[in-house]
Formats: sequence, C-alpha cells, structure tokens
Amino acid sequence: MQYNLTQLLIYLQQTVQSQKEAISKLENDLTQLQGELLELKQQNPVRIDKIEYNFDQLKIERLDGTLNIGLSPQDLNNIDDLAVNAQPPFAPFLFPAREEFIQQLSDEILSDFHKNKDGIFSEAERYCSRRADGDMRSFITDDLARQLPQRISHYLDQTPPYNRHDHKLPQVREQILEVIHTDIQNAINRFLQVYPESMKEDVQ
Repeated sequence: MQYNLTQLLIYLQQTVQSQKEAISKLENDLTQLQGELLELKQQNPVRIDKIEYNFDQLKIERLDGTLNIGLSPQDLNNIDDLAVNAQPPFAPFLFPAREEFIQQLSDEILSDFHKNKDGIFSEAERYCSRRADGDMRSFITDDLARQLPQRISHYLDQTPPYNRHDHKLPQVREQILEVIHTDIQNAINRFLQVYPESMKEDVQ
C-alpha cells in the first residue's frame, strides 16, 4: 500500500512539473506575440487610396480595331516569348518575282473573299451568335485587304529550305492559300467575339 502511495505521489509531482513547463512556454509565447503586435502598431500603416472606375465615361465613337489575321491579341503580347523559346526564324525567301507573287496571290484571295463573303460572314455570325452590319463588314474587308500582303510575305518566309525552289512555288502557293483562308474565317470569328457589345447586333 505504501509502495502504491509513493508511486502516486511521484506521478502527481511529474504531472504538476509538466504543466508548469507548458504554462511557462505559453507565457513566453504570449510575451513574444505581444511584443510583435506592439512593433506592428508602431510601424507606419499602409494606406490604399480609394480607386474609382468611371465606366460611363468610356465611349465608342467609331468602328475601329484590328482583324489580326493569323494572330490573336494574346499572341501579339507573347511574341517576345515566342522568339526566345521557338526555333530561330528562317531567312526571307527571296526570288526574282516575289513582289509580283505576293500581289497576285493577294488579289486572288480578295477576289475569292468577295465572291464568298456572304457565306463567310454568315458562318461567323452563327458561330458567335452576333450579326455583322454593313459598316462592320466594310471595315473588316478593308482591314483584310490592308493586311494580306504582309501576311502572305510572312508565310513565304516560313517556307522551309527544301521547298525554296522555283518548281516548288505552285505547291507553296497552294499551302499559303489554304492557311490564309482558314486564318480569315478564324479572324472574323474572333473579331465578332471581342468587339464591344454596343457595336453588335444580336442574331435573331
């Protein structure tokens, strides 16, 4: 019996000592936190002024924008990263009739576009559930004509070395035609999607 009582007293003493150590640690932590809180109060507060957005002052005065044939605005923003991470670009594909080649191909694409523009715009309107009015169609057509020569030149310069021969030009020409036709449809779709709502008409 005496042995059990002694063991109990030892256990109680150890428990009290453990609790004292825990309380002491909590007191030290509390003192540290109080000190850090005091330091924060003494620092200069960070002030954020009121920010106001006056959306009612934004107005669309005229039909404007860029079609970005083959490149989205996000692509244009990331073009520096592409230049760093991608393979080095090819040298310009130069040949005697290059400018004539570009002009003839541009004229053919524009002629084909004018013949099929109703279907092209209808497809874009169905895709975006938006109607392109006459002004918007005229704007897109003019922007397309402006960008075509530069875009054809870009694709010419992407021609790999093994295709840079006179007898391969018809094949290169067909490849550029196919790519640009796809680019035009995608560009018109994207243009209708991102153009300000106030300038669009819903497709009924």
